Amino acid sequence: MSGNRQFVDTNVLVYAYDVTAGDKHSRARALVNELWDTREGCLSVQVLQEFFVTTTRKIPRPLEAPAAAQIIDDLTGITLVSAGTLSPEIRDKVGSLKKKDAAHEVGKLLADKAKSKGIDQVVFDRNGFLYHGRIKSLAESCREHGLVF
Repeated sequence: MSGNRQFVDTNVLVYAYDVTAGDKHSRARALVNELWDTREGCLSVQVLQEFFVTTTRKIPRPLEAPAAAQIIDDLTGITLVSAGTLSPEIRDKVGSLKKKDAAHEVGKLLADKAKSKGIDQVVFDRNGFLYHGRIKSLAESCREHGLVF
């Protein structure tokens, strides 16, 4: 490693994952692979946020955004418990489920993990999302499995 760190721009990262981008895809993919292999590439939080929004909402074939939830200690900012559709405990089970049913499983896993750590009461922050669909399914599952909020 030469020590020459290079920031990867959002557009380059998006083209590297957008298979519909033609030649831009192959060139960006090669560049990103090279930067990762040499460990000279780096990303900012802003680029990661822009990448998420673009690849889950704006490209012709968007990526599926996994459902995830966390219980965070607001005073310290430390994540106490987390669960998502990619959690090993439920990954195989939720793969064939509808989104709302998968969110229900995430809620159950989150509540089970929280209870195992002695957490039974939380504040539910929707982060601006409407309380319906997957958010509602996740919240109701948490309540059904013992979390109070």
